[in-house]
Amino acid sequence: MATNLAEDELLKSGQDRNDRGMTMIEVLSALVILSMLAMVLYAFLFMGISMHKRILAETQIRNQGDVVISQVISELKDAIYVTQGASDKEITFVKWAKVNESTYDPETYVNTYKMRIEPFELLDGHPLYGIGVYDGDNHLVRRFDMTSPLSLRVAATAVESPLSQLTALNDRMVNVKLMYENEKPGVTVASKLENPKYEIQTRIPLFRSQ
Repeated sequence: MATNLAEDELLKSGQDRNDRGMTMIEVLSALVILSMLAMVLYAFLFMGISMHKRILAETQIRNQGDVVISQVISELKDAIYVTQGASDKEITFVKWAKVNESTYDPETYVNTYKMRIEPFELLDGHPLYGIGVYDGDNHLVRRFDMTSPLSLRVAATAVESPLSQLTALNDRMVNVKLMYENEKPGVTVASKLENPKYEIQTRIPLFRSQ
């Protein structure tokens, strides 16, 4: 009889606790745990999105950078002589004068060109840099630029080391160093992680030099 009474008391006390539901501490504890799980999931999601954007940006800047350097190499493949220009961003080179693709002009003999790194467009008042090729009369012949807002990176001040440059190592060899990045104004530290820099440095020999 006493055992039955004790069991009845336990059942009644348990029922009372169930009727009361969860305490405030239990509710707060559950909310804290859920918040921590949500923060972890958000961090993983944000990291995945950032990595995806960075990979896309790297692919874009690498592809366009490779195209520009290929154009520079193609422009210099027929050069026979090169010298340094007015700065470390300019070279002067000479080509045989041509009447057409297969015939040279004996009267003109050679043509002189300049290739230089220069601003080609303003984006919200901010200059974007590319490469221009000019003839002996300083008329623009060709441009090798990337799609805005991608730009060649140049030194911000005269005391900084050059980031992009065209250097004539001798009359038969050109050193090309090109650094690209997103130059859009207002790029934050977080967005720069998604807009990486890309640097190309190569030496181009003049195969037709004498």
